[in-house]
Amino acid sequence: MTLYFGSDDSLPSFLKGGVVLIGHFDGVHRGHSMLLSRGRLWGGGRPLLVVGFSPHARRFFSPEGEPFLLQNLEEKLLSFSSLGADAYCELCFDEHLSSLSPIDFVKGYILEKFAPFCVVVGKDFRFGRGREGDIGVLSDLCGEVHGVESLRDRDLGLVSSTKIRDYVRRGCMDEAGILLGRWYSIMGRVERGAGLAGREGVATANIPYEEGRVRMGYGVYVVRVGYGGKYYYGVGNVGVRPTMGISESPRIEVHLFGCDEDLYGRELRIEFLRRLREEIRFESQELLFSQIGRDVERAKEFFRVCFGEIFL
Repeated sequence: MTLYFGSDDSLPSFLKGGVVLIGHFDGVHRGHSMLLSRGRLWGGGRPLLVVGFSPHARRFFSPEGEPFLLQNLEEKLLSFSSLGADAYCELCFDEHLSSLSPIDFVKGYILEKFAPFCVVVGKDFRFGRGREGDIGVLSDLCGEVHGVESLRDRDLGLVSSTKIRDYVRRGCMDEAGILLGRWYSIMGRVERGAGLAGREGVATANIPYEEGRVRMGYGVYVVRVGYGGKYYYGVGNVGVRPTMGISESPRIEVHLFGCDEDLYGRELRIEFLRRLREEIRFESQELLFSQIGRDVERAKEFFRVCFGEIFL
């Protein structure tokens, strides 16, 4: 899949006249996957082009608000690629774009740049200055437009990025994973840590928590970590390490079972399967490391029961 930016006029001709899906698509969840499936059906073999925006409109209008993004651009591209999208075009959501009338937006961006065979959006999609545009405006200008009803899970109800963010903030990874259609994950590059855990025989990989990303509920998680085509199981801590009194901003520390490789500088994909406990402050490092040992055993039992993995 190829990435294009709105300022780039070199969109290849074979991508024009395809199916254009428009939205923010934060998290690329099951509802977004349904949009792509419907688009593929309606397109009859034509290319699938996803059109998104950066920054998110919510961030543009409320820059001081709390972080809320479920994915960064790299993660989003990987998700869309796995769903069979041919290209992703990111439009810069700035003062100019936000001030365009719905008609000017459609004519200047959607029609001129993409010349779509059809357009696919969520049923409640709004766009243009003051959110004045809707499916009716799109249909008048683009011809074939499909507004897709929001997906509902049988047990959890509406599938939405807002609901997934709430589950992630509370550490409810089972529910977040159900709505996403996969485990919630974070990609990051390993940095040098303080080395405190390593000195106590608990080897860890340290990854900074990306600015702008929704804050996970602090605590210890069962994790699966992938890199270089391999997967490792382990435990991960998300938080500020209150016992150590070191971290001013949240970090992710993962301990991988049976991994003796030097992970420094490697980019890891960390999947969060379940939260074992909240992050708490211990009276001493000895008590902390004793608890880590119990966390490791609980995680190994989780993998034994759920995946049939045995760790000696």
